[in-house]
Amino acid sequence: MTQPLLSATSLGFKRASRILLNDINLSIKPGELVGIIGPNGAGKSTLLKCLVGIHALNRGTITVQGSPLAQLSHSQRAAHISYLAQQQQAAFAFTVEHTICLGAYHWQHRTHDSGQTVQERLQAIVEQLDLQPLLHRKLDELSGGETQLVHFARILMQNTPLMLLDEPTAALDIGHETQLMNLLRHHCRLGSAALVAIHNLNIAAAFCDRLILLDRGEVLASGRAEDVITQARMNQLYAEQVMVSHNPVSGTVTVLPLLERQLHHNFTVHLIGGAGSTVALVRTLLQMGVKVTAGIGHEQDSDTEFWQVTGIEHIKVAAFSAITSQDVERAKYLVHSADITLLTEFPIGIMNDENLKLAAQAKNLWLIEEEHTDPSRFHHPDAQQAHEAMKASVPRYSSLGALATIRSILANLTDTNTR
Repeated sequence: MTQPLLSATSLGFKRASRILLNDINLSIKPGELVGIIGPNGAGKSTLLKCLVGIHALNRGTITVQGSPLAQLSHSQRAAHISYLAQQQQAAFAFTVEHTICLGAYHWQHRTHDSGQTVQERLQAIVEQLDLQPLLHRKLDELSGGETQLVHFARILMQNTPLMLLDEPTAALDIGHETQLMNLLRHHCRLGSAALVAIHNLNIAAAFCDRLILLDRGEVLASGRAEDVITQARMNQLYAEQVMVSHNPVSGTVTVLPLLERQLHHNFTVHLIGGAGSTVALVRTLLQMGVKVTAGIGHEQDSDTEFWQVTGIEHIKVAAFSAITSQDVERAKYLVHSADITLLTEFPIGIMNDENLKLAAQAKNLWLIEEEHTDPSRFHHPDAQQAHEAMKASVPRYSSLGALATIRSILANLTDTNTR
């Protein structure tokens, strides 16, 4: 079994009477890129400072490759751990080249290297980070992002088994952010390890092997990104201001900000649908400033998940279970309260055909029919017959047509109210 490069057990830290870290347990193994995430004030920076020895623990132990951190000299710590602080302030106006080479001090001094190895490593790192044009400039002449890249280069020059980095991409544009994280990941694949505090949840999910979620100095969750970054936890930490989904290209977890929903009209549209058929309608209706409610949806259905994250009132039933008449009873008050109910096109079978009975109770039902309707979406003849009966007595619109008509209704309501 591979020995951890660093382990923390029952770690606790407080300042005065305020507990900043409480009962932290973690370990970092060679080859791992581990992200520390959490809201502002969660304790991410404090944890890194404890792990590198800047803050003295109130309780708990930290071991570095089996040796207690407290017993290591500064030189020994520098041989094992490199640390990039969130904010870098240069005491002297060193050049970029000099600053990067400071990272070599501990191993050059120990090995009595002539300097050739330093120059060779410097050249390799400069090429990796495209820093050649900056080499002879002074540090206080650089932008914040350039300075951050230079100090990351210094960390790479130090060449330690473990890197601790506090918000290394905070001042970087997306191109350099991706470049830095790819390079960090590359070094970890070669056998190093890194523990990175990071605010950008999408970057953390895309690049880190696993995540540690902190809040108020405690570990809320740790593990794979998809197990840590869940909608429930994001709602808890960020007051339902974000939506968790998946990147369709990479498959990684994606966290998106939600626009604040503002109701401009005393008007309600109810949606009955599934399999993603209501998502675009919901987005547009919310932007129009109407109240939106939804019907009966199964867990894990894309519509149900979207209704949940956008705070739309709906009735949820277990995945793969049949919608019952009791579920219709629970949902019918939403239909009765709506000014318009839209029944979208979605697959209908014996598991969800009760949605048609719910739609039949609407006081103003519209059927959504797109240009290319799929007749095979009915998996039960009774459901198709019930739907055909509805078509004979209610208005039918395309999605765009329904939205245009609702806009016209809202415009008339606004004109009436302002007279």
